[in-house]
Amino acid sequence: MNARKKVLFGIIGMSFFLLLVWGFFLISNRLTYIERTVLNGQEGQNIAVMDGHTVIEQEIRMPYGLFWGIDVKTGTYGRNNNSFWEICIREKESGKKIYDWEYNASQVFDGENYFRSVKTPVKVKKGNLYTVSIRSKDATGNSALSFYASEGDEYEDGKLFVNGEEVEGDLCIGVYGGERDPFWGFFYCLTVGSGAGVLLYALFCMYKKQDGERAGKLLGAFLAAFVCMVLTYVFTRENMGTFTDECDNIRGGILIAKGRVLYRDYYTQHTPFGYYLCAFFAWLGAKSIQQFRLLYYLFSAILWGGLYYRHCGFFGKVKMFLLPVVRIVIILPMFFQASKILGDNIQGFCIVVLMMEYIRYWKDGELGKGRCAIVAACIFASIASTFVSVFAIAPVVIGVLFKEVLLWKEKGRIDGKNMLVRYGFLASAVCLPFVVSFVYFAANHAAGKLYLMAYRFNTMVYNNYQEQFGRIKWKPFFLGLKNFFLAIGDNFNAMLTATGSSTSVIQLLLAVGAAAALLLWWKDIGKREGAVASLALLLCMSGNGTRSGTDFHSAALWNAALALIVLIGMGRGFGEKKLGEGKAALFCLIGCYLIAPYAKMVVDHIVYDREPVSGIDEQIVAITEPGEEIFMDAFVHDSIYLLYKERYPANRNCYILPWYMDWFEYDTLEDLEEKKPRVLIYKPETEVYGQTGFCPVLDMVIQGRYERNSEDSIIWKLK
Repeated sequence: MNARKKVLFGIIGMSFFLLLVWGFFLISNRLTYIERTVLNGQEGQNIAVMDGHTVIEQEIRMPYGLFWGIDVKTGTYGRNNNSFWEICIREKESGKKIYDWEYNASQVFDGENYFRSVKTPVKVKKGNLYTVSIRSKDATGNSALSFYASEGDEYEDGKLFVNGEEVEGDLCIGVYGGERDPFWGFFYCLTVGSGAGVLLYALFCMYKKQDGERAGKLLGAFLAAFVCMVLTYVFTRENMGTFTDECDNIRGGILIAKGRVLYRDYYTQHTPFGYYLCAFFAWLGAKSIQQFRLLYYLFSAILWGGLYYRHCGFFGKVKMFLLPVVRIVIILPMFFQASKILGDNIQGFCIVVLMMEYIRYWKDGELGKGRCAIVAACIFASIASTFVSVFAIAPVVIGVLFKEVLLWKEKGRIDGKNMLVRYGFLASAVCLPFVVSFVYFAANHAAGKLYLMAYRFNTMVYNNYQEQFGRIKWKPFFLGLKNFFLAIGDNFNAMLTATGSSTSVIQLLLAVGAAAALLLWWKDIGKREGAVASLALLLCMSGNGTRSGTDFHSAALWNAALALIVLIGMGRGFGEKKLGEGKAALFCLIGCYLIAPYAKMVVDHIVYDREPVSGIDEQIVAITEPGEEIFMDAFVHDSIYLLYKERYPANRNCYILPWYMDWFEYDTLEDLEEKKPRVLIYKPETEVYGQTGFCPVLDMVIQGRYERNSEDSIIWKLK
């Protein structure tokens, strides 16, 4: 390499390094939550600004380390005031300007808290004095504004000035901001560092080891993971909404990370994997729904990159890159819940990985340690995420047993030592995580409650609210097959009667495409073996639809169907041969149709205004102390912010719902009696599945010992 090239590469490298450093400092100032502090809410006088010479100045003591916005209660005299105004914030001591806004008074409504925010959070000195000044550029008597203030000095930390003279009172003003969160810098370093590490190792393999094949696989894996992360980013944002089960996983994960034990200290009817995955994310520093989703998508992207690296040589690079991309574009917009941290979505990923290993196993018949470890991890994660996934896994197990019988028949005799060598590691790998989990829960006196809540509760109590689902233990196996074919029929009928949606069309295409792919695989393997292998995959796929074939509980079903289409239905040479004009046009047409829901979702959500924490959260934090336990009905108010502010649930059962109250009403009363929390979040009028008054004893105790903030408030205080 000559000197000129060295200089060029040096400049490029330094520029890239500076860009990364700039990105780190930019993202480090991101706010996890936008909080609001009301400095003065008492109004008793109005200070009018009738001309361009009057200046109002209010001293404030900055409550945050990062400043985001301000609101000032303003009066317009009930008219549209077409005049220009300026709000400026400066350091009191140095006079340094922090931020200023210009606005037209026609944007202001009479008696509102007029709000202005910065584009990116501004670093300030928490506890220092700052001055908020308000003046008009061109106001007259007909376009004047007035600013609400208290009659006396309600805000002790600052003074109010009009044209430089101190006056009695304080402006009705609120400040928005928050504290610097090290998570953002950590996440930036984690993503950039892992990506840079893969790229550097790929270059090392290419130039030092002369291993171009490995370098190509690493680069492909990096690209697959990068594209997955970019495509899923839109789903992390706050305006994508929340879902009860996801918040339940996150809340449980945070409490586990704080030392509590699932089922013993936090009641749930769900299996544990999602909670402990979120506990791992909480241990990494996640504190908000967006942060948990970012880590979840990063974790998923890394796994998809690993799958690309492992399988691109067998299925082909194009298909292994295409599968995670089309999954994001097609499946995630299909259901609101498909992008959330839910057991159904974890199950879907695990089943797809199992299918990949199963398809390759039928080709090579190998049970190597790598395959055994992957299969064991997927079986555990899937069952520990949704117990009904056993109905999807069982057909694959039967298919493998059938294949093993054929292999042993070919060998002519069964040898015990060879069987131990072949199956010993697989059996140990499958059993180990279940044994470790049992020991963990047993050691924490929660094994019995795990069985009671995750299994018995669902088959004895919750099934009464789910059309007796699970009462007959083997019935879900057939329900999956039934729901799969019903999805085909119902979606086809919806199209014929013009009552369907794009989701109906996509589900029909996926179902028919998966069935066709299985027929092709059957033909490829052979009559007898192909029939068993294909039937096992069909039952595995349909086994993911035991609870539904069309709603979000069927997400794993459609993940499996899509995987079959891409991995089997597209053929081995897909992406390597040139398509004819007709096929290319058809693929383009279908692709545009399938991408449309994702494109619409991105356009609808890519631009949004971040919202500050809710007024309810503000009130609860204001009347409680960090570390204080409060009684929490998360179904009424599902707030992760309260955990961020160290307001933890006093009740083990955080969801006051009919099925939980059937078994756990007296446990909830016991928590109320023992801990006597000062503050409750509760709504006696809650209606679930048309039911109200499903916890009469709890309701009577709460209404007897606590008083409601107002007639319709969900906040209660101890009398």
